[in-house]
Amino acid sequence: MNILVISPVLPYPPNDGDRIRIYNFLKFLSKWNKIHLVSFIYKGEEKNVKFLEKFCSSVKIVYITKIQIFFNIFKTLFSSIPLNIGAYQSKKMKEIIEEEITNKKIDLIYAYRIRSAPYALSHGIPAVIDIVDSMALVNKRREIFEKNIFRKIYIKIDYSRILSYERNLYKNFKKIFINCEDDAKFLNTQNLYVISNGVTGRIIKKRKSDKFIIGFFGNIDYAPNYDAVMFFYKNIWKKITEFDKNIKLIIAGDKNKKLKNFIDENVEIKGYIDDIDREICNWDISLVPVRYGAGRQNKILKSWACGIPVVATPFAAAGVYGKHGANLLISENSDDFIRAIYNIKNNKKMREKIIKGGFDTLKRYFNWQKNLNHLNNILRKVANK
Repeated sequence: MNILVISPVLPYPPNDGDRIRIYNFLKFLSKWNKIHLVSFIYKGEEKNVKFLEKFCSSVKIVYITKIQIFFNIFKTLFSSIPLNIGAYQSKKMKEIIEEEITNKKIDLIYAYRIRSAPYALSHGIPAVIDIVDSMALVNKRREIFEKNIFRKIYIKIDYSRILSYERNLYKNFKKIFINCEDDAKFLNTQNLYVISNGVTGRIIKKRKSDKFIIGFFGNIDYAPNYDAVMFFYKNIWKKITEFDKNIKLIIAGDKNKKLKNFIDENVEIKGYIDDIDREICNWDISLVPVRYGAGRQNKILKSWACGIPVVATPFAAAGVYGKHGANLLISENSDDFIRAIYNIKNNKKMREKIIKGGFDTLKRYFNWQKNLNHLNNILRKVANK
């Protein structure tokens, strides 16, 4: 089967939630299908195309800049199109997709994220879409925490547009895929299927350290991650350091140095890390103080796969079937977080119990092979019809 995949992000390297999902989907589906990928990229990402050519039959790229995105958003303000979709309008993308459809016998179009939706329509070919998370739900939750007035305006303008767009996708797409049951329940629309992520990870011997290490990883440019780091640093970390100087906080994923003003001898800010498994395995606890967003927290899944105990907010825990004291510790406020951190630090039995619980949860729910076999079967039925 020839599948045309349209993506707003280059699927390599798989270093964030967006790319982890599409990279693994493509790699798996390419075992039984010919994948023809058309993707937006930013300048400087060209070097990563070669990694995708190992399993994609063809890879076509379309350059986009942040200036283009902002200009497109401005134009879209005066229409009924969701800003998130209008931001990625591109004549060049349309042309390349038309060429691919003309030159290759495409059996199915696979749109990744709602930004790709307009490019998958009106070709007379069965189309499916993986929206991953509900962007309307993200905006609804984000509004509570957002303090920037301009972003608040953006959220208010886009919320109703995106909600309507997401709930009406069934009219144009044979199947709609999403990562989490909560998002599916929120949208409550037709032809919607939950296809969960999987996870891979390695257990690597920890380097010796004279300090107890707690860590957070994720793209700090992503608003829920930035909020999580600031929430933990201001409300929890400062309380801990008042009585304990023998503890270290590592924050990984600050590509653009948004946290450059952090001044603390026991805090280490790291950028993108090639081998995140090795980094996580050097921690004693993985922190997930994420308070809003949508979908599932890959941070928790990856930490479980590396055998590291997790302390998370109720929101973060809910998406991964997290149970307090069974596969992680759930904390809502500063006192809860401090209590949980020291419970793991001082209670070896508790630590071992939640590590085992994490492994068990992964095995039951987050297996790439099992979940993507299901996806492949659905795609074949759509194409055959």
